Amino acid sequence: MLLHLRLLTISLLVFCSAYGQIENAGQNIYISSDSVKMSRTEDGNQILIFEQGFDLEYSSSTFHSEKAVVWVRKETELVRGRESHSYRLRCYLEDQIKAGREGKHNIGDVHNFLVERGKSMIADFFVSGKVFLDCSKRRQVNASEIALYRNAAEAGKGRREGLKLKREALPPGPQRAKTSGQPSEQGKGGSIIGRLLGKSRASEKSAEAAAGSDESAKQQEEKDYPVNVAALWKPAPVIERSRISEGESVITVMGRFYIWRKMDDSGRILEFQADRAVLFLGKEEVKAGAEETGRKDLLATGDIKSAYIEGNIVFTEGLRTIRADRLYYNFRNSQALVVNSEMTRYDPERNIPIFIRAERLEKKSDSVFTAKGVEISSDEFAVPQLSVNASSVVITDNSNVDAKSSSSGFSAELKDVSLKYYDNTLLKTDQMITGLERPELAVKSINIGDSTAFGTSLETDWYLSRVLGFKEPEGLDTTLNLDYYSKRGPAGGIDAEYESDSYFGSIESYVIHDTGEDRLGDRFWRKDLEPEDELRGRFKFQHREYLEDGWQFSAELNYLSDRNFLESFYRRERFTDKEPESVLYLKNSTGNRAFSVLGKVRVNDFQNQLEELPTFEYHRTGQSILDDNFTYYGDTILSRARQRYDSDSAVVGSGFFSAASTRHEIDYPFIWGKTKYVPYAAGTYAYNDYTGFDTDLDGSQISDPENGAFLGEAGIRLSSQFWKTDQFVKSDFWDINGIRHYIRPHMEAAVFQSDEDGLEMRNMLNLGLSQRWQTRRGSQENLRTEDLMRLDVNATLLSDDRDEQDNILPGRYIFSSPYEPFYRRSGSADFALQRDTVDADYLWNISDTFAFSSYANYDLETSELQRFDAGLARYCWPDLSWYFGIRHLKNIILTDIDKTPANNQDYYYEHGSNSFRTAMSYKLNPRYTITAAQEYDFDFGQSVRSEIVLIRRYRRLLYSLGYSVDESLDSSSITVSIWPQGVKELAVGSRTYVGLTGSSSYE
Repeated sequence: MLLHLRLLTISLLVFCSAYGQIENAGQNIYISSDSVKMSRTEDGNQILIFEQGFDLEYSSSTFHSEKAVVWVRKETELVRGRESHSYRLRCYLEDQIKAGREGKHNIGDVHNFLVERGKSMIADFFVSGKVFLDCSKRRQVNASEIALYRNAAEAGKGRREGLKLKREALPPGPQRAKTSGQPSEQGKGGSIIGRLLGKSRASEKSAEAAAGSDESAKQQEEKDYPVNVAALWKPAPVIERSRISEGESVITVMGRFYIWRKMDDSGRILEFQADRAVLFLGKEEVKAGAEETGRKDLLATGDIKSAYIEGNIVFTEGLRTIRADRLYYNFRNSQALVVNSEMTRYDPERNIPIFIRAERLEKKSDSVFTAKGVEISSDEFAVPQLSVNASSVVITDNSNVDAKSSSSGFSAELKDVSLKYYDNTLLKTDQMITGLERPELAVKSINIGDSTAFGTSLETDWYLSRVLGFKEPEGLDTTLNLDYYSKRGPAGGIDAEYESDSYFGSIESYVIHDTGEDRLGDRFWRKDLEPEDELRGRFKFQHREYLEDGWQFSAELNYLSDRNFLESFYRRERFTDKEPESVLYLKNSTGNRAFSVLGKVRVNDFQNQLEELPTFEYHRTGQSILDDNFTYYGDTILSRARQRYDSDSAVVGSGFFSAASTRHEIDYPFIWGKTKYVPYAAGTYAYNDYTGFDTDLDGSQISDPENGAFLGEAGIRLSSQFWKTDQFVKSDFWDINGIRHYIRPHMEAAVFQSDEDGLEMRNMLNLGLSQRWQTRRGSQENLRTEDLMRLDVNATLLSDDRDEQDNILPGRYIFSSPYEPFYRRSGSADFALQRDTVDADYLWNISDTFAFSSYANYDLETSELQRFDAGLARYCWPDLSWYFGIRHLKNIILTDIDKTPANNQDYYYEHGSNSFRTAMSYKLNPRYTITAAQEYDFDFGQSVRSEIVLIRRYRRLLYSLGYSVDESLDSSSITVSIWPQGVKELAVGSRTYVGLTGSSSYE
């Protein structure tokens, strides 16, 4: 074994050294001309001036002109301890310009083109490689004395981003800083190079002014911006000015017009469109007509203190839009009175609009509204399908009306509330408070179904706050469950989730009067099980709080009425979550030290569980000693515990016993060449006064176990990392724009020696190779780096493989964990694998919507594939998404107690699993979508599970009809669901089964 270890170590080191010669490759730019004049800016950047022809080649792009000026800036950064260089270039081209591209796409970073009347061009380049200049004649000059350079500098001053559109009647956008993009020629590298090569003094001052003080911000808010009136189309509205009393004048506007007013310098706009208006003027001068305003698009501008508007009104503030018949608005205090209004607010997170219609709406301030005769719905039709109606409403909208922020802070208090389906009243209540972040209904979900185990079922979830008419505190979400199952009985419960800056948690409760039977599987001992008590249920509480000085407190309580309740009613949780526990946990983590206290008790007497009363842990990780030459790790665990078994079991539990372990490790890390080495030595003492360490690695009993034992350990860990970049690799078909390949070989070897068999470990060697292939994807303006492929391979060799094969399950390599008490380590994969194995994990992101993944585990001793998974997932925009996968599990010995044990051939049988799984979602048309899932096991020769769901969209409501068959439970079910669009919380289909029935495509 030691000889094999040495040979493998030497081979790995040779491989690392050979591959270590790979270096980064970048993308180069090539410039050629007959002659060049060279100069430098004040901060050392290069200026190249070409007056006798100019050619540039970069990636698949080429540029030619008779004259050119190029600014070059070199950038340096540290990448993995080494200097990496790149360049930023700006090119000004003039006279007989030609630009071409060989491919459809350009890998290189070329952007911000500017062509002026076909005579000049400016282009920016980012070069990750080198800049090559092919020129026979070169000489140094003063750039400012050359006319071509001055032309280029002047062109940079007027450079603009994008197209300049005529504003006409469009609202004014945010004001741009006048100095942020055009530094003076005396600044860093002149006016062109200033924006490219660094901040100028002017831009720094502008940034300071933008930050501002509280006092300047307050002054800005108090600015009185003019109100502007413009025509929307021809013929222009008729506008007249008249005096109604001494010192008071009005302007009347007849014809479709547009009014806007800036709210602040950030660019927020108040906007109106209407057919007629009377504008009441203030004391300041108001200009009316094109001759006075100086703009053809403006009818009037100036100090307008209020307005009466009527006729097809559209009133907009960012995300908030109000339509009305008549409106009075006071510009001085931002108050309004609106008649027959419809207020629209869009929720981008849920992708739905919210409509609030009112006979009379008053805008008290920017954030407070009151209304009479109100109807709230997410349906845009005049008679909505589902709506909430109220006699009066007080709306508080603290959300930012700026489109850049759609955060919540929106609430409404409703009086005399009724929930309607069309004109039919479904529910009435005196008061309701809602946040308007989801459709304004008390009901959260409704599911109707029929199944073998539960019969006909009605499952409903309700927003508890809306049912009871109270406003939930921020961070709290409560749900009321009310269900009925014809074969089981009535049921209900309350769920709550809460969160703040310093804590979060959840409460789940559910109670059912159960007159039926449990169906947990297709074998007779797993179905038709009568509950011990008709009153069944659960209560689960989880809480975590972050205290001061690095302390953290967690609490959990799990009560179950009986041993089968969780699997019968919460099957997914039973098989995927951790076991139900009741614990108190206090932890302090400061720097590289951690201390914790754990108390755990068994609440459910049918569980096999270890009680810890309490357990203390202290960990110290990565402590540097002897001037950073060595590193120390220490882990100590002290526990007072007792083992509790099922109360119906004949096995007697333990009394209280003490268990402890302390492990201390010294590492000597160093780097040699391109490889990191960490030789280490560790010692562990473990104590257990209950059974002692009474089992060996194979699980066999030891006749005379000792309570205490020592374990010595020595080994080495080493790893390296190499990479190579080739930005010229390109494929439109495979969506590849350059390739970066990372390779990380690693090895761990350890030998163990114990003074007791009960604490012995297997010597091991682990060899691994992790690889990543990365590429850039996205538009040229928004390229992102992502993993194209991932492949992780690990081979683990043990000194003494376990001979028995029946109970050897697939396992990944996990390095020795000091956090698991030694008295629980027998047979644990955290401490020792039992066979020589190889496992591989592979992922290929073929595109943003197409992926292939696979995992394999191979037993080297028996040459048997223990586990293999492979799957393809694809989204075909916009209508189809699908998944195909296969799974193989090795054969294991099963006991079939359905048969009489007359002979072992009938009583014991061997079975594995070779299954095929597929799932699909397809939008048949805008109204109908179908989803289906199927799993078939070839070893058993039957379907495991089948499911199909038809989803129907009708305006803002969606309905689904689903049918599923689960052979593993020998059951079938039919479900009907209904939910408003945008309710992510709704799980389509019954809670009593798991399937592919998600509604994310509608959210």
